[in-house]
Amino acid sequence: MKWRGSLFRSMLLEWLWLLGPWLLGVLAVIAVVIHYWQPTPPKSIVMATGPAGGAAHRAGERYRVALAKRGIHVELRNTSGSLENRVKLLDDDAGIAAAFVQTGSATADDAQWLSTIAGIYPEPMWVFYRATKPLMQASELAGKKIAIGPRGSGTRHLALDVFAAYGVDLEAQPHLDITGREGAEALLKGKGTRKGTEKDNDEDEVDAMVIVTGEESTVVQTLLREPGILLLEFPQSAALSRRFPNLSTVTMSPGIIDLARNAPSHDVPLIAAMSQLMVRNDLHPALIRVLAEAAKEIHGGSGWFNKAGEFPTMHGTDLPVDADAERYFVSGTPFLQRHLPFWFAVWIERALILLLPLLAIGIPAVRIVPVVYNWRMRARIYRWYAAVQRLDNEVLRKQPSPEAAVVILAKLSEIEMHADKIHVPLAFARELYDLKLHVDFVRKRLHC
Repeated sequence: MKWRGSLFRSMLLEWLWLLGPWLLGVLAVIAVVIHYWQPTPPKSIVMATGPAGGAAHRAGERYRVALAKRGIHVELRNTSGSLENRVKLLDDDAGIAAAFVQTGSATADDAQWLSTIAGIYPEPMWVFYRATKPLMQASELAGKKIAIGPRGSGTRHLALDVFAAYGVDLEAQPHLDITGREGAEALLKGKGTRKGTEKDNDEDEVDAMVIVTGEESTVVQTLLREPGILLLEFPQSAALSRRFPNLSTVTMSPGIIDLARNAPSHDVPLIAAMSQLMVRNDLHPALIRVLAEAAKEIHGGSGWFNKAGEFPTMHGTDLPVDADAERYFVSGTPFLQRHLPFWFAVWIERALILLLPLLAIGIPAVRIVPVVYNWRMRARIYRWYAAVQRLDNEVLRKQPSPEAAVVILAKLSEIEMHADKIHVPLAFARELYDLKLHVDFVRKRLHC
């Protein structure tokens, strides 16, 4: 029994010697994977949109539906607009993972914490006003009471810059810090006969309202069709887009509002920012791809100011496009997510991250280790064959003297003693017994 235990220990040490480097490699791979291992994607995120009824809020609803199909719950939070959204994205305690931010709101330093999924749709600056005849340019609103948007909104930020270019300081003249539904109500109240009411208190009335949003905004759609409310045109839009690189020129084509009434009856030049879908840099890559896919699904069609396929875009954004989003827009949906449910594909991808490096180590090991093992087993035996061959050659060259024969016999006995101590598996026993037979063969030749 003792020799069996000794053989087992010998074999165990042999396998440890052979597999040790591979085991260390596997442990190193596991350590690296664990270090960079990302948790499973969260099943819910919070998205900051904008004022209720605005285009950003409506877009948020569409993202909520699109991500729900993939098993991800989206909580929408209304805000005052782009600047507040940016601040909330940068705030670790706010819990906001994604938000709509118009161009010109973020700074280059934000790239340390934020990135862009894509530019998703144009956001014209709509300036509605009450008048009996159209105004020629923005400077004619100097001295008027205007709803310029709440502090922290992208509308206010852009309105101040654009009107300042016309020499109008909006904050220095009468204004209200509102826009959207409140601004529309204040503008309509100034008409004096809205819904049969008499004009009584002008403190909450305005002569004009500025709003920066997409054409899907219910406020925009309402005011475009409201009698007595006009839309300010920007015939110098090209000059403005050069002065403000974050702006572009857009044109509202004749009949786009109402083909039957041919409204508008002519091209209406406007200026527009671009809405961007921004995310925190620590958002899970799987959710980045899902948001990019949803953006293409939601914004890939045509609109009042763009043709199908122009959005989402990776150009003209304030911050660099996230690498995972760019990979999606260039290469499309990953293979697994094209053919498997989202969460199942995520788990398969995570498994592959661990298995592929292990296979890269394991497959060569499966082929090389048996070869090395066989070589080491035979080497234990064959190393003594060289000594046996030398002694056999010595006997063949000349008949040794009695003194030399004694030395040769002693060497053969020593080789035989070492052979008796060699432990090899049963598969290599034949080589071991061959060695002992050849030792005995040389001994018999010596006696001849």
